[in-house]
Amino acid sequence: MLIKSLEKALRILLSFKSQRKSQTLLDISKHTSIPLTSLYRFLGTLEKHGFVKAGAGGKSYQLGPALFRLGMFSYDSVDLREVAKPEMEKVAELTGESVFLTVRDGRSSVCIESAEGKHRVRLTQRIGAVLPLHAGAAARILLAYMPEAERQNMLKTLELRALGPGTITRRPVLEKKIRAIPSRGFDVSKEEVDTGSCGVAVPVFSEKGEVIAALASGGPIYRFTDKNIKQIVYRLSKASHMIGKNLGLARERAISQ
Repeated sequence: MLIKSLEKALRILLSFKSQRKSQTLLDISKHTSIPLTSLYRFLGTLEKHGFVKAGAGGKSYQLGPALFRLGMFSYDSVDLREVAKPEMEKVAELTGESVFLTVRDGRSSVCIESAEGKHRVRLTQRIGAVLPLHAGAAARILLAYMPEAERQNMLKTLELRALGPGTITRRPVLEKKIRAIPSRGFDVSKEEVDTGSCGVAVPVFSEKGEVIAALASGGPIYRFTDKNIKQIVYRLSKASHMIGKNLGLARERAISQ
């Protein structure tokens, strides 16, 4: 038996595509054939539960964080965290520094996995910790590799509040740093989130070449010399490559079963 209201809600969610990540009310109505009055009520309910979110000024809509959380559960057999954890532990063992796996959730970055370093004084970050996209190396990696139009819009609208003494709060400085990341392949942050801390991050690419996460290492700033940062970037980059490769292989196996 078809439940018409549920069917309409699903049509709304499925109207979002890679080329239509942001839609106006009229766009959604056009692609779902749902009248504007009814559509507005549906979107209000979906927004209340986090399945969609209104853009700046309420003139457009995007998919919300609730779908991100459900999406993470949908890959039980091909879990990014499961694939990444062994490689993260290797980096933590070799460098002695804590390692974190971070993904984007809308305008924020979220830590979804960690491997603690072996030093007595080390950086910790709880799973589920949220940071704005301008603060910290891992968050900025996710911002730098967003699609051009989406990134430009994000850069214009992000609230650049200070979290630590080194947080970038000037938009031109942030934009310059973001532009340099893809060519360098990594980013470094110093005291941007916590006083006395330093972080280094690299992108994690999917088998399709899309950045799906940031792999980061962090610790007290006095241990992150230029020489150590270079070594950590090498270890993180090697681990990132293996994570992307193993994730692709795992998904191929899951599809063939």
